Amino acid sequence: MRTLLSLLLILPTVAFAQCPHTVQVSAQMSCMGGGIQVNTSSGFAPFTIVVERMPQQSQVETITNDADGDLLASYPGTTWDATDGCRITVTDVNGCSVTAFASWSPYTWPFEGVTTEVQCTTGVSQLVVDFSSFPRPCSIDGGPVIQPEGDWTFLTSPERHRYNGSLSPGPHVISFPEGLVSGFNYCATSYNFTVPVPISAGDCGVNLRVRAALGGAMSTGTLMSDALRTSGLIPLSQPFSGLGYVYTGAPVNNNLSPAMLAVSGDNAIVDWMVLELRNAASPAQVLFSKAVVIQRDGDILDSDGDPYVNCPVSAGNYRIALRHRNHLAVMTAFNNPLSLDPSAPISTIDFRASLGLAYGTNALRQINSVWCLWPGDATGNGTLKYTGSTNDRDPILVAVGSTTPNSTVLNVYDRRDTNLDGMIKYTGSANDRDIILTNVGSTTPNNTRTQQLP
Repeated sequence: MRTLLSLLLILPTVAFAQCPHTVQVSAQMSCMGGGIQVNTSSGFAPFTIVVERMPQQSQVETITNDADGDLLASYPGTTWDATDGCRITVTDVNGCSVTAFASWSPYTWPFEGVTTEVQCTTGVSQLVVDFSSFPRPCSIDGGPVIQPEGDWTFLTSPERHRYNGSLSPGPHVISFPEGLVSGFNYCATSYNFTVPVPISAGDCGVNLRVRAALGGAMSTGTLMSDALRTSGLIPLSQPFSGLGYVYTGAPVNNNLSPAMLAVSGDNAIVDWMVLELRNAASPAQVLFSKAVVIQRDGDILDSDGDPYVNCPVSAGNYRIALRHRNHLAVMTAFNNPLSLDPSAPISTIDFRASLGLAYGTNALRQINSVWCLWPGDATGNGTLKYTGSTNDRDPILVAVGSTTPNSTVLNVYDRRDTNLDGMIKYTGSANDRDIILTNVGSTTPNNTRTQQLP
């Protein structure tokens, strides 16, 4: 409801005795806006009306050729300071000027900011409000008025408070009514905010969501195959230590529960991966790494099943890199560092969505509209080669038998299985050799492709 805060009538002031007109000014201000009403009597039209803010005397509005000498000017609430007023000068067509002044009671919109802050010890996200003037009663989602006493915990100065009540995940609105606080008429304000899904208790540090796709497991559509899972071949323990990878930091949760591997559909597990947090300024430096798993729809999970990845590092800018046993690794581009903050909602990066998210040149391959990691690194050396020394084709032939290229090795969890179907094949349909040739160029078999990591 619009509230009238001041109505002040100003007596006319005549600048020159020969000026035949007088000026009358009234100011009407509220939190919904306001106006200055200027009325003249006598004088000769047209009139020029100049409104100046005081005491700086900066001009804020000029009305020329005003036929009847009246003006209703509206200003936003932040335009006028509590003790400011305005000077109105009315000049008729003959150059006669008359000046009047107006001022009014203070009103303002306070500085307030609304965020959510994750309490990592409990996993709950709570509302945090920055107040320019505390306390102020408020309500959430139109509910009962929340009084400041006992409902807020003081965090820092200036006036940062955490709401102690419990809020469900999802969108909410906090509203502050109009009212008098510390001698100022504060106007009503409201803010939209979203409480994220709670994290697991103890996941302190930063939490992020990452999506990606493994090109070897993509066939049709936008979902990857979970053939390794359906064949019971995905190990419960992370495989990368056995392949020579050395983790940075102290990663935990390096084992899967059998229940996670029992999930089917879009959220079925495809395989293990490694996620690395790298220095944003010197991205060759790995600051933390851990084993994670990827689902058919591209979501990357902590191996404890949380739908995000927890990293026990401090807030800051990082680059995200992903590794797989037989795909070329990928990292976020220099113009895409991820700002991670333990107190902020979970950050997200989706490698599937755009080639531009990735560092380097052609760091991802597009399959069925999805950007994927390049498959075919059967040697795990970060390079795809079809011919020459240390190529990726020969290990596949060796696996099936150099003298029996038409043979198939079944039920294996092996990096030479480039299409992740649980079999190693050198010839025939869905073989593992063709992926390498396709990715270096079917007509340029001597080419190589190197993963784009600094």
